[in-house]
Amino acid sequence: MKIHSKSGTPARARWAAVAVLSLLAAGLPSSALASSGDRASFADRIATPAKPSRADRAAASATPSAEGGVSIKGTVLIPAGIDPGTEMYADSYYYDEADEEWELGEYVSLDPTSDGTFEIPDLEAGEEYRLAVYIDADGYFGGFYAGAGKPIVPTAEEGVPVFAPSSGYVFGPVVASSISGTFSVPEGFDWGLGGFEILAGALSPDGQGLLDFSGTPVTEASNGTFVLDYLWPGRHFIVGAVDDQSRFPGGGYHAGVDGLVALEMDSTPVIAGSTVHLEIRSTHAVPKLTAVTAPQLGGSAVVGEKLSTTPGSWSVVGVAVAYQWLRDGVAVPGATTPSYGVTREDIGSRIAVRVTGAREGFPNTAVTSASTAVVPRLAAPLATKAPAIKGTARFGKTLRATAGSWSPAGAKVSYQWLRNGKAIKGATSAKYTLKKKDVRKRVSVRVTASLAGHLDGVAASSSKKVAKAKPKVTLKAKKKIKAGQRAKLVVKVKASGVARPKGTVIVKYGKKTIKVKLTAKSKGKVVVRLPELAKGKYKVTATYKPAAKAKKYVTKAKSTRVTLRVR
Repeated sequence: MKIHSKSGTPARARWAAVAVLSLLAAGLPSSALASSGDRASFADRIATPAKPSRADRAAASATPSAEGGVSIKGTVLIPAGIDPGTEMYADSYYYDEADEEWELGEYVSLDPTSDGTFEIPDLEAGEEYRLAVYIDADGYFGGFYAGAGKPIVPTAEEGVPVFAPSSGYVFGPVVASSISGTFSVPEGFDWGLGGFEILAGALSPDGQGLLDFSGTPVTEASNGTFVLDYLWPGRHFIVGAVDDQSRFPGGGYHAGVDGLVALEMDSTPVIAGSTVHLEIRSTHAVPKLTAVTAPQLGGSAVVGEKLSTTPGSWSVVGVAVAYQWLRDGVAVPGATTPSYGVTREDIGSRIAVRVTGAREGFPNTAVTSASTAVVPRLAAPLATKAPAIKGTARFGKTLRATAGSWSPAGAKVSYQWLRNGKAIKGATSAKYTLKKKDVRKRVSVRVTASLAGHLDGVAASSSKKVAKAKPKVTLKAKKKIKAGQRAKLVVKVKASGVARPKGTVIVKYGKKTIKVKLTAKSKGKVVVRLPELAKGKYKVTATYKPAAKAKKYVTKAKSTRVTLRVR
């Protein structure tokens, strides 16, 4: 796929000739075309992709396909009203490592009267491809798929990867554009020797090369007007004039209203669809680095949103740009990329961007965009349903907060647990395990709802009074023993929040009791042996009495009763 040249003379040869004449006019030898310096011609870097010819397609058809392979499916948006006999294809391109270029692979023919659906078969599973549409119709370009909802692009390198098998790709040809304009010639220009030619060279997307060319001859009968048609829409071009009769010195390139400059890189790029005036003088203009258009802001100046900017356009090619975002005219530290995330610090301020253009041989030039409106404060989200606490409010237990419901939706919530209305340090998750300090205090949770561009919304739950931990005391024993044996009792004490409860275990059997000290080493477990008992039934219980310090946060607790039978 290529940007077609509709002129009879080979465009590459014409533009190379222009470059040579430019260099000669600047006092440089034509060998300077091979120079890598900033002010050298682009002619040595031309790389025009080839249009698939019938021979190319025949060769592609002869290439062995992936037998039993997979396919890529999609839809080509066929322009309305084109000739039913128009030649159209949906193409797949693969990268040839040996040749280091994208090659035409499998393809299918399209019927211009159909709905444009296609399936390219016999592809390698998992292989990377580029999808393209080819159309042989005046006024249209085919090109490569560049992503959902995006117009096609002229080169495979600019296309997006497509892997087989896959489907759902929708794209179509684009309508060719043009550059029109006017021109003026030096006083005494001799039209008797014939006309001359006006050319347009398409800049590569990075602005560092020329992809293809269009040209149109002009004569005295042109009345100072011209049209360069069949140009890729939205692309930038270098526009120049070439006179084989040397009636103006070596031709030149558009550079605003100051005449023509000698070198392509000193020319002012022109976007397809624009109009331009070429003022041809007896001498070349002196190139200047100036901003042709200021940067344009996009996006929303609302907290949490992003602003973006264009780099603006410049009077010469190959300008490197640097960005600096401004808050009320003052540089925002670190904000030096083409996009800017609006923060709360920007509320009440206006945002703009300053773009500085730089190219060797010229003084740096800065231009500032228009400012945004004042970044506004929006109303805080409101809790339509209050936050709540779930769980048992007892020392050692874990409470869980619910965020409630907020309007507008989409707010991000954060939590802060409160003890008697004061924030508990570090307690900022949705869960909170109750501490010793919480006992006999009231605990609640405060939820903050944050939504980009809004003030924070705040709501709190009702509070719960925290009770002491209530231990669980278990008593295990062999319920039937023989007279003369000593019963073995195992008592365990567990309390939420207390890893190793301390205190006293009181075992009562009948009317008698045994006290056993429960220390940290006990790990909540003691073994008690009763004395030898006479025959009969004995009701046995175990009671845990917390140590003096533990009484502040742990209650007394008693086990269930066990009946011991001595036979």
